[in-house]
Amino acid sequence: MKEVNGEVFYHINSKSNHNPYDLLRIGDKFKVGDKLNPFMKLYEDEAPPLELDRKVLFNAAVFYWHYTREITLEQIRLSINNELPSRFNSLWVTDYDRIQRWRQQFAKSEHQVLELSLTGQIFQCDAGWVEGNPIPLSTLRQKAGYYWSGEIVKPDSLEYLFEGEAEVIRIL
Repeated sequence: MKEVNGEVFYHINSKSNHNPYDLLRIGDKFKVGDKLNPFMKLYEDEAPPLELDRKVLFNAAVFYWHYTREITLEQIRLSINNELPSRFNSLWVTDYDRIQRWRQQFAKSEHQVLELSLTGQIFQCDAGWVEGNPIPLSTLRQKAGYYWSGEIVKPDSLEYLFEGEAEVIRIL
């Protein structure tokens, strides 16, 4: 983890069903880290429907796998170093070289790529450790340890967790 002061990173701001906030404008400033981010707020405010329909049940399984993954990651973060930014409250950001990789995840939703000036705490990690299909919790815990140690094995999956003050300086 390191301190940043006015450093430039990029964030993909999606107007999806789990982001209740409007799209941002140049000059907008916001604080990150003192409340749940939109991704985690989804789990606080919603529950998937359960019907005897394969697609509905599949979507519910994905929903609860993602929740299980995030809870497990948070448990491991707290056991390793509770000073690291929490995935519950952080803003996920990336560097310029990886914008397109992350943008692909939002191809089906209205979104914007924001260039941000960040001041606060940032942690570099490898999302490759925790992405993908469900795995046994024992394996997830082991991979979460690597994630929180900052070990990078898939440089194309590099992500940063940020807490602090952010300002939109450009919309790409």
